[in-house]
Amino acid sequence: MQVHFTQFRGGKIPLGTKISLALAAAVSLVLLFMFAFTAFLIALATGVLVFFLNLFKRRPTARPFPRQDADGTRPYRPPGGQDDDIIDI
Repeated sequence: MQVHFTQFRGGKIPLGTKISLALAAAVSLVLLFMFAFTAFLIALATGVLVFFLNLFKRRPTARPFPRQDADGTRPYRPPGGQDDDIIDI
């Protein structure tokens, strides 16, 4: 990479160079702000869209309560489905 170096008279940077450097820095910061703000707006719009889609999404229907006896108790059923006991008492 080649680096260009020019020594100015008296060691001072001319006013035109200072102004052009300041303008280049300002323009680059403005462009950076515009792109960052645009990305923020896109993310915000996506978040709002996802929020409203989840808000109006159909919820799964509630599971029915297990059958209850007349006294309000539920019969005990061991986990795992069928009763595979060899001896029933």
